Amino acid sequence: MGWKGKETVEESTNRIAKLDKERRTIERREGEVVPQPEDLSLGEVREFKLAVLHIDIDNFKQTIGNLSMTEMMRFASIFLTEMTYIIKEFDGAVEQYVGDSVTALFGVDYEAPKAAENCLNCALAMLTLIKYSVNQYLTNQELPTFTCSIGIDLDETWIERVGIRGTNQLTLIGHGVSRAAQLRELANPNEILLGDKLFQNLSDDEKKYCIAQPAASDWDWTYTNSQRAYPYYRYTGFWKQYPLS
Repeated sequence: MGWKGKETVEESTNRIAKLDKERRTIERREGEVVPQPEDLSLGEVREFKLAVLHIDIDNFKQTIGNLSMTEMMRFASIFLTEMTYIIKEFDGAVEQYVGDSVTALFGVDYEAPKAAENCLNCALAMLTLIKYSVNQYLTNQELPTFTCSIGIDLDETWIERVGIRGTNQLTLIGHGVSRAAQLRELANPNEILLGDKLFQNLSDDEKKYCIAQPAASDWDWTYTNSQRAYPYYRYTGFWKQYPLS
């Protein structure tokens, strides 16, 4: 999806308003599971080279602290639904929702450089539309606004269907998955942190917006079979006329 500026923001705002209106008038039912990237048999494992994105609402408990249960569900649904639309726009797949966080995968059906680019652009679109679309709508609805932090990385990832017949799900196993999750924890509000393997698959034009970060005290990742520290970066890019600071 190319960034279309005001048109993209308006599309997002209109989509949120439409779905929120339908949400209040249609009987609530347990949502369908978002289609998974591969159909796996129970116990089957497949290996992919994937970019992984973790996004989480900052200070979620404080943000929703004064909301009623109905308002809380509406707030969460607005956020999760819009994030899902953005992920699909960039050829990603939702791996799971956990509370106020989303994990997405990129690269099941295409190569690593495209996966890295789509993952990064999805993260940037998320932060941009949260600020210029979602939060504007929430303000108009007298609901609290919020910021998010995002961690992304790329690596070999194993997807396995685990559990027992009738009670099972897909799970992700891989260093890239764990690194992206920790980078999300390290990221400041409204910030994207990305690991080195994703960085290495970006174009030179994108790399110039990536600033190497000093490793946090609890960041002990190294390259496999090496003591060389695994670098990570802060992404500073934004779309013209839509600054994030």
